[in-house]
Amino acid sequence: MNPTYIYGPPRAPIMADGTIRVYREILTPDGRELIGREYPNEDYCWYNLTRAARKDGFSFDEIRNAEEANGGRS
Repeated sequence: MNPTYIYGPPRAPIMADGTIRVYREILTPDGRELIGREYPNEDYCWYNLTRAARKDGFSFDEIRNAEEANGGRS
């Protein structure tokens, strides 16, 4: 079975206010394209929803219309 994604190494940038924000990138199986970022300390995960929607056959117009209907949030 081929994986649909891989996790990159953990990263911990220091923010302007001095806090550290830990995350790891979620990449395509070949490691070339960013799918999203997981923030384990914040219980949050960001995914590239446009990429996922395109893979499922949605057009850019359909994606834009859905984002506008959602108030610009994806």
